[in-house]
Amino acid sequence: MTELSRLPIEIIYTICTYLPDKELVKLARMNAWYGYWLSPLLGERMRHYVENEGWRIHIDVLANFNPLVDESSFFSYRFSKELLLLTEFTGIDPHTLSLEFKLCPIDNEGLDCVKDPKETDVSLVLYNNVKSNINILAYFTQISTSDKKRLRHVNQAGITAMDDRTLWNILADKHDYQGMAAICPSFRTGYTITQDLSDDMVALADGFKETYRKNTVGFPHKEYTPQSNQVHDNLEDPAIISFERVEVSPEWWIRQMDITTGVETPAYSGADFFMQLVC
Repeated sequence: MTELSRLPIEIIYTICTYLPDKELVKLARMNAWYGYWLSPLLGERMRHYVENEGWRIHIDVLANFNPLVDESSFFSYRFSKELLLLTEFTGIDPHTLSLEFKLCPIDNEGLDCVKDPKETDVSLVLYNNVKSNINILAYFTQISTSDKKRLRHVNQAGITAMDDRTLWNILADKHDYQGMAAICPSFRTGYTITQDLSDDMVALADGFKETYRKNTVGFPHKEYTPQSNQVHDNLEDPAIISFERVEVSPEWWIRQMDITTGVETPAYSGADFFMQLVC
């Protein structure tokens, strides 16, 4: 019997087009050779699901900042900053089979990505002397691809939290760092944190300072005192964290589609498979 891998790649492609998604992934996971040659076919299917069926990953980054008026103050006047992001499929890694997505801000209607966004649209400002809690929530959604877009399905896919103290410890040794925040082993959100700021980033940091001031010395029923403005005056050397990409395994993606639709991808029997091959 001829081994499948000895057939011309065009014939292997033709055979594999009849495989359900789960079986295609299993075959691609057999070894590096299958993974490399089948990754384009798997990538084509994922792009079809995104562009033609509207399956997307929605990321909600919620950062809570806790400005203390002074060290003796019992209360802090928390304020928040939220980033609403949507994924755009960019490709598949032929070595790991990870599905790769770019993160973009959501448009005003909440159903599509902003085209040509600025880096500041996916970024948050951090200061070492301001306690920050960053939560990342992920949702698996389906948005209709017709002219009148509407949300068809949504399923919460996971949540993770980032420790700002860990980020500042990293920046103690370097001014730039790229990392991944894992929601689960099969789902990771990529970010970059830097203290080398562009002009746009400096403007973003200045806007944070103003918001911070309003939530300390300008808080309703809070009188201005020199102590209450001390922390604001000491806001120096900001860092910018930008959320840029998402990587998920194809197994995770297929499982989310099954959960959202309530219907599992059908598994063909051997007879069905070869009947379709012949036809």
